[in-house]
This record gives sequence, C-alpha cells and structure tokens, in this order.
Amino acid sequence: MLLLGLHFATFAQNKDFRLIRKYIRDFKRYSLEELNEQNVDSVVVLDLEQENLKRVPAIVFKLKHLQYLDLSENNIKRLPWRMKRLERLKVLFVSENNLRRIPRSITRIDSLLILNANENKIKRLPGTIGKLRQLHTMELASNRIKRLPKSISKQVALEKLQVSGNELIEFPASFHKLRELTYFGVAANQLETLPDSFGFGQKIELLDLNENNLRELPASFVHLKQLEKVRLSNNRFAVFPQELTKMERLHLLDLTHNELSQLPGDIVKMKHLNALLLAYNRLSSLPATLLTMQNLDLLDLGYNKFEEFPVRALAIGSLTSLYLHNNHITHVPEFTSLNTNLRSLHLYQNNLAEPPYSLLNLDKLEYLYLDENAFSDALQKEIKERFAGKCRVYFE
Repeated sequence: MLLLGLHFATFAQNKDFRLIRKYIRDFKRYSLEELNEQNVDSVVVLDLEQENLKRVPAIVFKLKHLQYLDLSENNIKRLPWRMKRLERLKVLFVSENNLRRIPRSITRIDSLLILNANENKIKRLPGTIGKLRQLHTMELASNRIKRLPKSISKQVALEKLQVSGNELIEFPASFHKLRELTYFGVAANQLETLPDSFGFGQKIELLDLNENNLRELPASFVHLKQLEKVRLSNNRFAVFPQELTKMERLHLLDLTHNELSQLPGDIVKMKHLNALLLAYNRLSSLPATLLTMQNLDLLDLGYNKFEEFPVRALAIGSLTSLYLHNNHITHVPEFTSLNTNLRSLHLYQNNLAEPPYSLLNLDKLEYLYLDENAFSDALQKEIKERFAGKCRVYFE
C-alpha cells in the first residue's frame, strides 16, 4: 500500500497530488524485503510504512537515487544525522511515529519538496528549518510545537503549511514573508491574537483558524485578497469581524461556536459567498441586506436564539439549504410565494406546534425536517398528507 487514500486526502495542493502520482506511476515501489546490496542504485521509491521499525534501516542511507521515502506508522523515535546523505530526496513521510524533534540533518536535504511529520510528539523545529528553500509543503499537525522558528519565513517556496493540533501561542511577525503560501492550517492551537503584519503580501486561499482563542482579527487581514475559505469556528468572537466584509472572493465562512449576537449589514459585500456557517452563536435576527446576497447557497443558523422564523432568509434567491434546527421557533408565519430555490429546510428541535402550511408556497422545496417539535401524532400524519407529492417531510 502506498499512500493511495489517507495521504492523498491530506494534501490540498494539486501540485502535491501530481508529484505523488508521478512516483506511483513511473517508478517501482520497493519494500524493505526487496532491498539488497545489488539494487541500491535502482531504488527511487521506498515504502516502509507499517513495518514496525524502531529506527531507519542502515541500508536506506546507501540509496543514492532515493527520491521518495515513506516511514509512516512505525515506532521511530529519532531521525539520524545520516539523513543528510539522501541528497536527492524530494518526498519524506514520517507521520505517526514517536519523533520528538525534526533534526537539523533534514534541513540539509536541499532537494526536499514535501515533508509530512503529522502525529508525532515533536516539540520544536530546528532553527535551520529556513534552509529548506525548495520545500512547498510542510505538514506538522498533531504534535506539541509551541513556537515556529523565525527562520520559517525563509522558506520562500512554501505553499502549504499545516500545523493544526499543536500548542502554538503565537507565530513569527515575519510570517507574512511567506509570499507563496496558499494554504495555512493552524486549527486547535492556543492563539489569542495574530501578528499585526498578518496578511501583507500573501496569497492565502484557504485559512483554518478553528479552535483557538481569537476575539478579533488584525487590520492587515484585509490584505488577504485571495482568500476563498476561512474557518474560524470555536473561537471567542462576540462581534462579527469587519475585516471579513472586505473579502470579496470568499466562498466559505465558518463562524460556528462563537458568541455572535448580530450580523453587520455590510455582510452583503461578500459577493461570492456560497456557504455561511453560523451555528452555535447567539443570533436572533438577520440584517435586511442579507436577502441581496446573490450567490449564497447554504446558510446554517442552527443552535441560535431565533424565536421568530426569519422569513427574509427565504428571499435569498440563490439559497438551496437553510438550517434553523435547535432554535426556539414557535410558528412559521404566512407569506406569499417567494423567488427561492430552497430545496432543504431544517426545522427540527424547535418549539413548533402549529402546522407550517405556509411552506407549501416554496415551489422547489424537496426536504423538510420537522422532527422533535411539539406536533401530536395526528398532526404529524395530517402534515405529511398535506405535503404529499410536494416534498418529503421527516419527523424522526
């Protein structure tokens, strides 16, 4: 088996996918059992995944043409100094081992393009990490790293940096010098602020800041003009970050599990937003401008404080999925037919007791979820009969 599932799913960049596919397609994949003194000059791809190794086999350092090395899912505690001998190595997987650190010897491999050391026990990176000038993907998720060295800003080719699931409380002020970075994953850390310079000159398209302790974004955030997806769930935002309204290219915004009580009217400036995820906040109403968002496809308002059904959400012509589950809505008011493409409406776990027959005006509605409300069995039967042939109604 060679990284056909898990590792492919891990990478966001097409460049990584193409490079890995190239090695799988064009070169023989050697296993540990196949290595011998006679073929050391032939090995380009070596798969040592799940071999129960405690150290890197000595014969590996004789492989002068090795470009792809997978040491994932072993019990290796350290990478030896001899790693620097792998002068042609381009792809190195050492995920799911017991590594405590990335040694300086790795930073001597100038040819390295991809380094994946997810799920180890790494506490620090070498100060020389900036010497990896050709590295375009570095994955260090689920470790114990508290700080990133300043020299990381010298990794001028870096396009993807994944450091989610560590113990970071900050990252270098010079971080903005990573001008080629398009994916930055820093979820599940301990960040309370971002550097004031964050965003200057960067090309970040996907930014994952879930599960931190952020309350606000720096003013420089507005310079992230290429942003398409931002994840900010499980932080401490009590006020909607105004900087986000400047993100005209944004497609997905996730602010679930925060402390928001209202949305700004100029949220409409996010013209290309397709998905707005706002579950687990304190919202009870929507701004009137929301109905002019022409590309919004999914709106999640579950687990909020709505007592009245937000009819104006139905006026968003592009909306196909609306989540209003786990609120305090008691009835759905009468309204005339709206210009809507809504196909899926989630109203389960509210306080509805009256039949929501006004929803029959939604011409394209296909799925209506009404389970765990206050409807009697007889009323549930009646509602299903009224909606028969119109849409599917779910009570369980």
